[in-house]
Amino acid sequence: MAAQGKSKKKKSFGRRWAGRLIKLAAALVAAAIGLVLILAAGAMYGLDQLASAATPSAYARATIPAKLLLTFKSAAQYATVQSGGEPISWSLLAGVAYEESGGFISRGTSDAGAVGLMQMIPSANQSYLDDLANVKIPGGATSPSFSNAPDAIYAAALKLEADGVAQGDLSQALGLYNCGSDWLHDQRSCIGTVGYVSAVLGYAQAFQAGYDTTGATQTQLAVLALAESELGTPYVWGGEGATGFDCSGLVQWSFAGVGVALPRVAQDQYNAGPVVSSVTPLTPGDLVFFADANGYIAHVGIYAGNDTMIDAPHTGAFVRYDQFNPTPGAAWGDEYYVAATDPGGAFVVPASTQPAR
Repeated sequence: MAAQGKSKKKKSFGRRWAGRLIKLAAALVAAAIGLVLILAAGAMYGLDQLASAATPSAYARATIPAKLLLTFKSAAQYATVQSGGEPISWSLLAGVAYEESGGFISRGTSDAGAVGLMQMIPSANQSYLDDLANVKIPGGATSPSFSNAPDAIYAAALKLEADGVAQGDLSQALGLYNCGSDWLHDQRSCIGTVGYVSAVLGYAQAFQAGYDTTGATQTQLAVLALAESELGTPYVWGGEGATGFDCSGLVQWSFAGVGVALPRVAQDQYNAGPVVSSVTPLTPGDLVFFADANGYIAHVGIYAGNDTMIDAPHTGAFVRYDQFNPTPGAAWGDEYYVAATDPGGAFVVPASTQPAR
């Protein structure tokens, strides 16, 4: 979890020595440009992508407890009325809760002092809870508490609205939620926050119905279904399914379930191709690849539409949805997007699509 000052750092591996200095310089420039693109996209995302009245997707209905789903919706409506600004989407609240709690599990107090489902730090956020003293929240405590899930969701909705959502700036709202006031002074010092924004927006988009699967083959849709079945599975370095997955292990396992044999590591999976032209729109089920500062392919995910992917991102995380900018060179954490491949477009799904674990 990463709330109001806590953060997570992605781990990259592999290196390529030929042309190392040139690639490093190019990567740093790309990362600087990409960070601006991600933050700018986040500033507009609430207006263009996350509908406040969106219908929950099948994934949302299967993942979010029914009572929590109702609370996310009512809290979003309440906070929007109170702020008078741009509406906050219930799916954004759900995305924050999922990322903070690791799957809608109300936690105790973290080492940083963050409490409950929404992992809010009381000393920094008490005013939002005080604003709820006379509000009748379904399932709320007699005296509002961050340990009470409905109370915390309402308080988080007020905070997110006040911190940027009301002005349409989701990156600022999520940056402040994850990193506190440091986000305003030095965004680069908030290690992991760009990844946090990506994860929250990825989940928020996945919780909404209406994914565009135009052009996806039966095989690609089956791959996505298999990857979705592992959402919440822990990241394990070198994992292939028994106890968890790393990024390429998840990809290999998902494609094995539809009869497509892929190499084991991300670089080899990229080399296996076929590469999708940068001017061709991505199709759900494509593989999307990211390189480290040395130009080595260090991460892979399965494209899920709407600029999101399903991936196993790093140690300490779980298989999840992540948002990314599919522009070659755009930063994603401490890596940058390279290209996509379409290993499943030409295959036919066999009768059984559930691989062994």
